[in-house]
Amino acid sequence: MKSIGIKQADGTFYKILEEGTPATNQLVLTTVKDNQTTVQIDLYRSETESMADAEYVDTLQIKNLEPHPNGEPDLQLNVSIDENGELHAEVDDPETGKSSQIQVSLVT
Repeated sequence: MKSIGIKQADGTFYKILEEGTPATNQLVLTTVKDNQTTVQIDLYRSETESMADAEYVDTLQIKNLEPHPNGEPDLQLNVSIDENGELHAEVDDPETGKSSQIQVSLVT
């Protein structure tokens, strides 16, 4: 069974959910550089929970964040898989109110 996850800044795969099982997970993410004003979150699916076999799914992106030191602000990432195999993901910046959403069918 494939895992759904994100590619971290260091290039590694971070598992969020198992594909094929309805579930929801929430993560708190942050910036990796000082004064970063754009965040891009790439979602992948992988059999081995690594980037070696990862298949790109989609991207969430928030632009025009308030500049902060590395590690700030806290961004809320919500990822779920429904009973129909649909992946729903949303990232929110509570400080600016900006968000990005995707919905992708994982059925092959």
